[in-house]
Amino acid sequence: MAVFGNWQLKLQNQKLELSEPLKTYLTRWTTTYQINVLAIEFPHALKVAELADHHRDPFDRILIAQAMVENMALVSGDEKFTMYPVPVIW
Repeated sequence: MAVFGNWQLKLQNQKLELSEPLKTYLTRWTTTYQINVLAIEFPHALKVAELADHHRDPFDRILIAQAMVENMALVSGDEKFTMYPVPVIW
């Protein structure tokens, strides 16, 4: 859910624009693309403490940690993600 919290902040700061309310958008696309929401678990939080300090955004750091712990790829255009040992798609 970290990414969705980040989207809400970006909407509030006018750094993200959606054609519909966030809840509607997320419900539609998570259903359409069969996206499973990954909860933040204790191992993810512990992994954040081990990360190099390439990225300072706490939301992005938890995403990186989750990807590492769960052996998943990240989908992002943020080049800082490529500085971590995790596959990045985009």
